[in-house]
Amino acid sequence: MVSRMDKIVIEHLNLTYLDGTESLRDINLNIAANAITVFFGPAGGGKSSLLRVLNRLNDRSDVSELSGKVLL
Repeated sequence: MVSRMDKIVIEHLNLTYLDGTESLRDINLNIAANAITVFFGPAGGGKSSLLRVLNRLNDRSDVSELSGKVLL
C-alpha cells in the first residue's frame, strides 16, 4: 500500500540473471521521505542487486528477467 509519505515503493520485485541465478524474489519495501535506510546481510544476499535496480544500472546488463513495480 502506497502512502503519501513514501518516497520509494517496491512491490513484488523479482530479479534473475542470465546464468539463472535468482538474486531477488518477491521483495516488498516502502521507504518514507527523509528516512535513513540501511541494507545489510551476507555476501550474495542481493543488496547490490537491489540498489542497482533502484538506480537503473541493470536496465541494459546481464539481467534475464526483471518483474515487479518500483515507484520513486
